[in-house]
Amino acid sequence: KVLQPCLNSGENCKICRQSLFIEDKIISSQSLNESQKEVVSSCVSMINCCHASTKLIWGPPGTGKTKTVACLLFSLLKLKTRTLTCAPTNTAILQVATRLHTLVLESLEYDTYGLGDIVLFGNGKRMKLDSYPGLGDIFLDYRVKNLMQCFAPFTGWKHTLESITQFLLDPQKQYFLEYDHKTLEEFVREKHNNVLSAYILSKRISQMTFEEYVQTVWKDIEDEYLSDEKEKIEKFMTLEQYVKKKFRQLSEKLKFLIQTLYTHM
Repeated sequence: KVLQPCLNSGENCKICRQSLFIEDKIISSQSLNESQKEVVSSCVSMINCCHASTKLIWGPPGTGKTKTVACLLFSLLKLKTRTLTCAPTNTAILQVATRLHTLVLESLEYDTYGLGDIVLFGNGKRMKLDSYPGLGDIFLDYRVKNLMQCFAPFTGWKHTLESITQFLLDPQKQYFLEYDHKTLEEFVREKHNNVLSAYILSKRISQMTFEEYVQTVWKDIEDEYLSDEKEKIEKFMTLEQYVKKKFRQLSEKLKFLIQTLYTHM
């Protein structure tokens, strides 16, 4: 019908009644001229028509065909009608996608919630998406990558939510786990393993505990241990400082993951 059109192919269907009512605000809010409004309204009215299946939008360069197509897609999106849009070049599809992205973004009530209804796909390198700010929010490859972060078992939103819950229930426990306090025996096992072997041999003739043995025979190691613990305490933040810092880190990460979910889902 496009390559060999008949004289009546551009007219509205006279058989089907236009049962679909388009709210004026959907079209009037898009800054279209009268001709463009008529085109968008005529194309949208074909949703419930089973006779006319083709509409040809034509015009010389600079008459707003790209803008009209983007507004048409926006109207169809508002009417919850799934639409596939194709173009012969990356430049053409990116221009339409940019205009549609702007229209949708301006109409959203809650931040970026709703962009998940639009998907842009193609060769990301050839498209050079970095030159089109914001299109990453609707590009398929980026969307998959971001959602994989959200659903990762050990770093995703569920794990982060559990982490922040455990932290709020017992921040002091998390503080000491992070502080990494070592007992004297753990310190010796890590840095002076030969002392442990000597202690095992000494148990044949002495009943001293390990701590008593080190304090008596290896006083310099005990001093080293106490000095190391004191240095860690001085360098490590207070409990109050730790709680503020940790809560800020976890809450910022959770906020990012939630924003990613409502943007892409």
